[in-house]
This record gives sequence, structure tokens and C-alpha cells, in this order.
Amino acid sequence: MRLKPPITGNRDFTGIAAGREGTERRADCGKNGCSRKIAAEGTNARKPSQGNSDSLKLVVMSTSSPTTAAHNFDAIPPVTLVQLADRFGDIPATRICLNPPPGQATEADMLHFQEHEDRLFELVDGTLIEKTMGNFESQIASTIHGLLFIYLRSNPLGLPLLPDTQLKLRRGAIRLPDVGFLSHERARQSGDPRRQKVAAVAPNLAIEVISEGNSKKEMDDKLQEYFRAGTEEVWYVYPETRELHQFTSPTDPQIWQGDAQITTRLLPGFTMNLAEIFQAPGE
Repeated sequence: MRLKPPITGNRDFTGIAAGREGTERRADCGKNGCSRKIAAEGTNARKPSQGNSDSLKLVVMSTSSPTTAAHNFDAIPPVTLVQLADRFGDIPATRICLNPPPGQATEADMLHFQEHEDRLFELVDGTLIEKTMGNFESQIASTIHGLLFIYLRSNPLGLPLLPDTQLKLRRGAIRLPDVGFLSHERARQSGDPRRQKVAAVAPNLAIEVISEGNSKKEMDDKLQEYFRAGTEEVWYVYPETRELHQFTSPTDPQIWQGDAQITTRLLPGFTMNLAEIFQAPGE
């Protein structure tokens, strides 16, 4: 998990936090003036209900951050913590960007963080979820990408996709698979994703290396999104158990372990030794 820098300097918060007897804490979601206050009202976060004054709410305070200039925070109803948990599961709270507020973020906000703060977010129905990976997970993704790159140099069927390739799967959903494969046919139809900030296309093959900060709910929803958008195959790689779950539909994956040889009909002749992707270079 990426550590966040401490809040420094003077902050000019505007807006009103409607806290009854709640306590306030500050959370940081950015490097350049993207701080805000969270008012936690009451203590009962088990069941959401309309008009329940004890439900936990996030009240996001506006700042001078450039990503918030086009947002009217006063017109935004509070988002309950229960709603966020129901939507994304038990992901770390630090992965949820609070400025812009959950439910109000746009594609422009997502691109701002990438271009100005070098941080990757997925956009899910107006909420920015940070894409974080540990060193081990990054090594695995890089190894798989390298194998795809070598294969596709000799077998020019399409493009290997890097982790920062932003793909719009549907309206309101922009995903960043850790690794992927996009056929030339799809690239011709949607345009080369390497030359677009966000490409409106689903990868033929999407590969996700599961990190500690991912929740089952998050990954189940993402799996459904990939297949609904037209992805033909999805691989979930689990570093802790050293398994690969190969999905050709949203259910009943083929589970590979040990030194299994991974193949796919999408890439004729491609073979990947599962055990080797978990090894450090030179092992």
C-alpha cells in the first residue's frame, strides 16, 4: 500500500460539515492541495436507511485543488460509508479518492491525477479508486507483459497493454488492467490506445495481479464488467497462493497451480510457465 504524505501548509477549507456530535479527521488524497475533512456522524454503520441520523456520512469539504473547480459541492448529497462499502467491498479507505467526492468524479479528474501527480485511478460510476500494486505484484505484471511482448513481436496479432492503459468499458467505467492483449482488429475499430488518453474498447485478454488491497467484491464486479464489455478472457493472478484463475466466462474458472503451462486460444502457440512468473530475475 502506498503511504500518503502528511498534510502541510495552510489550507483554506470552505463549505459546511453538517456534523451533529461527530468527530472529524483529515484524509489526504493527493500531493498538491487535495486535503479535505471527513465528518463521521454517529456510530451505527451496519444498515443504511433513509433519514437515519446515525448512519455514517462522508461530508467532503472543497479546496482550491484544480480538480474541484468544476464541481458544486453544495449541491452534492453526502455519500454514506455503508454505500461505499456495499459498492466496493472491504478495500482500504485510502484507495477511495474523496476529492472530487465519491459519485461526482469525471474522466477529467482521473486524467488530472495521472498527468499532474503520477497516480493511477480507475473511474467507477463517478468514484475514483486508486490503482495500487506492491513490488512483488509489479514484478509479476512486468514479467507477463514481457512474455506477451516477445510473443507478439514474432506473432503480430495485436498489442500488449501496459498497466497505465486506460480503457472505457462502458459509460462511467474506465478500467486499467495490469496487463492485457488487444487485437489489431479491435485497435483499428477503436483507434490505437497508445495514442489516446482513454480508449473506448475492451481488451481481448485482461490480466489482473491481485494485491492485498483488492476486495473480492471489487474483483467480482470488475470480472462482470470485462465480459459485458466484450473481453474474451480474463486471468486473475494470486501471488500469495501462486495460482492463476483463467476465466473464459464470468463463472467457473480453470485454476492453475505449480509449474502449469498456461495457454490461450487467443494467442496460438503462446505458453507461459506459471511458476516462473513468481520468480525473481536470475532465480
